[in-house]
Amino acid sequence: MGSLRINSVLYEGNDYYYRSPRFDKNIVIIEGQNGNGKSTLCKLIYHGFGGAVDEFKRTSKEQHQEIVRDKDNYVELDISIGSAGYLIRRLINDNEITLTPYGVAPNKDGEEEIILATDDTRVLPINRSEKKPFTFSDWILEKLDISVIDLSYGAANFKIRFNDLFRLMYHDQSPDPNYIYKKPESENYVSDSIMIRKVIFELLMGEAYSDYYEAISKRRDIEKEKVSSKAIFDEYEAIARELRGSSEPKNLTFLRKEIENNDQTLEKLHYSREALKKPRRTGDNFNEVENIKNEILKNELLLGDNKKELLDLYREKSRLIELRSITRVEVEQVAKIIHTHSQLNLFSADTCPYCLSKVDRPKDHCVCGAPIQEAQYERFFYTEAEYKELLKTKQASFKSIAIALEDCKEDEKELEESLEEIESNIDKLKSRLANQLIEVDYDTNITAMNDIDDQILELREANAKLMQLTDIEIKLENLDKKYEAISDDLREAKRNEKRLELKAQEDISAKVTKFSSIYNQFMKETLPNCRSAKIDPEDYTPIINDFEYKEDSSRVQKRLMYYLTLLKMSLMPEQKSAFPHFLLIDTPDTAGIDKGRLIPAIGQISKFSDEKQDFQIILTTGVGIYPQSLDNFVAVRLRDDAKLLSKKG
Repeated sequence: MGSLRINSVLYEGNDYYYRSPRFDKNIVIIEGQNGNGKSTLCKLIYHGFGGAVDEFKRTSKEQHQEIVRDKDNYVELDISIGSAGYLIRRLINDNEITLTPYGVAPNKDGEEEIILATDDTRVLPINRSEKKPFTFSDWILEKLDISVIDLSYGAANFKIRFNDLFRLMYHDQSPDPNYIYKKPESENYVSDSIMIRKVIFELLMGEAYSDYYEAISKRRDIEKEKVSSKAIFDEYEAIARELRGSSEPKNLTFLRKEIENNDQTLEKLHYSREALKKPRRTGDNFNEVENIKNEILKNELLLGDNKKELLDLYREKSRLIELRSITRVEVEQVAKIIHTHSQLNLFSADTCPYCLSKVDRPKDHCVCGAPIQEAQYERFFYTEAEYKELLKTKQASFKSIAIALEDCKEDEKELEESLEEIESNIDKLKSRLANQLIEVDYDTNITAMNDIDDQILELREANAKLMQLTDIEIKLENLDKKYEAISDDLREAKRNEKRLELKAQEDISAKVTKFSSIYNQFMKETLPNCRSAKIDPEDYTPIINDFEYKEDSSRVQKRLMYYLTLLKMSLMPEQKSAFPHFLLIDTPDTAGIDKGRLIPAIGQISKFSDEKQDFQIILTTGVGIYPQSLDNFVAVRLRDDAKLLSKKG
């Protein structure tokens, strides 16, 4: 299982900027008054992981004005998965994520320095398509050792994404805390069905459910393969019936015997045909000799042309190899620029190119004072989006050159084979020319030979049909074996699925019991009138006091303690699960809960302070809305005069 951690968050645009401190503690508290950017920070993190944030969209009714109106803006997350570090960057309102692995090594001063592995920089789509089947979600789930599983719900087929699982890692500011899971990005009967919520819980908390759902997917794939195999078998069976002229099958032994008999008859007919020829000598072979000489000349001319074409191909291949090397260097340079441009940013439209000082430049004028069109002036400075497009263009060029080089190699091979064939033809023609001078011509009984030719043609057609039928029967035999093998695989897949289902059910049953025990303890310590708390073994939803009605404010504890229980369970070595030891909790001050009850609820986080395993809780909360024991975990303090996003300039 992989553990997830956010080391820092960066937002940058043309107008606004934010860089967080390094989150080097397991508990990270972001304290601030309302309207200072606590929720915005959580949404930036969610956006960086590929999530859809309505407030960041230009089409949204409730827009985050600073971000929506900003230009060339992006989020960059410095994350760790296990011991590996990655920088993931996503432009606002873009559906691709650029990720670069990195390592840490001491520099010449002995201080730690990030070393970017720019050769391994990748640009991954957020949404899946036929042209781009591998997504950012696939990548991060793979790194977290969580299977990418296929699900079917009614007529819908889809893959579980990282953002689906993130619904139980991101405790957002839900207007209804009774709704445990974060709401899906698009609500419909599938995305928020009980089945989907159960799958999310089971994949994160169950030890064997990942294997179980993979087994379901494998069984469904084999079922599809079986149906396809049967359809192909039926098609070949129809062709075979047409060739046989009946529905009665013919075995291969019978067909081969019939072909053998026809071959023997053909051999006799050929012998009779040769016997009808009467030899007569002639020296009048002038026309044939001339024809052969012309063929030799044509082949020699073609040989010369092909050799010239092969030489040109060798030159083109050399040029492409050199161009590929140059383009590889350009790709590496642009990848490095992408991750250094925002930090270095030495030159801009308002910077003196000599002393690098900021210049108060009038609009439509150069730094030297000369008049110039503003649009033309800015063309000399690349934006973040333009750097990214440049990287993609260079990568595409590199792939195109590689394809062209492979085509060159294939053309080279074809030309070399063609040269060998032409040289062989020339040798054969020269041999024919030598033999033509002593060739014996024959006088033939035309009528008898025509009769024999008709019989030969009839037998050849019959043999061709028999050979075609033989091929079909062999294909049918192989298809039948394949169908039986697939049927055996399906039976085994069903047995394996059943075995894993029983194992998963046994595991999740034990997990539900343990979960309820921990959840009950959390709830009793935070809700005075809570007698019992557990989760439903059917859909894993909370049950408080056996469904007894509670006031709205109790919903805050019910939801928050649920998330803390998820984390607590994942940190127990004996409770193996895929939950990545990470929680993002955004200001759980909702549903009218008073400060006296909210602070003890948040105080449950302090129980994790002595945890030995690696984990991370990022909590945003109001000023002083946490117990004093958590004060040393406050990493960021936001105020009216120190909001999250700072205006540049």
